Amino acid sequence: MLRWMRRVSLLAALALVLAACGGGLSENKSGGGSSSGSGTKKNVTIKLASNDFTEQLILGEIYRQVLTDKGYTVDYKAKLGPREIVAPALESGQINMYVEYAGSARAILAKKTDKADQAKILEDLKAYYAPKNITPLDPSPMSDQNAFAVTQATAEKYGSNLEQIAPKAGELIVGGPPECEQRATCLKGIQDAYGVKFKSFRPIAQGALKYQALLKGDIQIALAFTTDGIISKEGLVLLEDPKGVFPPDNAIPVVRNDLLQQGGDGLKKDINDISAKITTPEITKLNAAVDIDHKDPAEVATEWVKAQGLVTS
Repeated sequence: MLRWMRRVSLLAALALVLAACGGGLSENKSGGGSSSGSGTKKNVTIKLASNDFTEQLILGEIYRQVLTDKGYTVDYKAKLGPREIVAPALESGQINMYVEYAGSARAILAKKTDKADQAKILEDLKAYYAPKNITPLDPSPMSDQNAFAVTQATAEKYGSNLEQIAPKAGELIVGGPPECEQRATCLKGIQDAYGVKFKSFRPIAQGALKYQALLKGDIQIALAFTTDGIISKEGLVLLEDPKGVFPPDNAIPVVRNDLLQQGGDGLKKDINDISAKITTPEITKLNAAVDIDHKDPAEVATEWVKAQGLVTS
């Protein structure tokens, strides 16, 4: 655990240096790491970042493309890393906008793990971010919760409920990204809440690899996101979580106050208008287009923003 924490710290430092230099972490498959539109808004620079998994790449492209079309300069750092890297970058000003997940941010960053509705989650996030000169804007309708996924065969043998699985947890290997092991909204939270100890935890990068390991039987439980298209395609079962360890997770842009002051009410409205269009069924379809149909996240985002009438061209 100490080695992993040191690794995250080193990665965070490297990411911030590269971000400050406009360096190698910038990835934009639609034409370079920085793009600017026409009009008076282009003197407002949005330093946008995304995490390193499919849905975040799609969301990053959606906001990048629409805000660019509206005339803002957008410097997009795709695949910047997990929350442990992106959150410090936002706080330090290396980036000034990022799409968070409300329930997880409340639990992991604000250290509040009690059950809460969306209004309470937003209230707690605003209180957490206020001293950091960051403002959460309107949450989108979409919610992508963490979940533990198993195959039909595992569900039939052990149950489809975390309480049912608990007595035999010692026989099961859990797989997920490295940060899952110590997160309150992932393995640690589940083990604490249900009083269980799984056989082991296997660090596996986000994306298709963890599902391949699950389907091959290398692991018996995989951390899933409820909007992953592969869940329905492969007939996977999401384990019920009666203790509510996995919080509601609406996507929510978090923006530095200096950017909001520079962009004014117009920028706030432009961001909120994008968020309002992103629903759970819509993002699930977009995730499937990338993970199952192997389309490029930027291409998928382009088709979607045009279909939603969010861009002029």
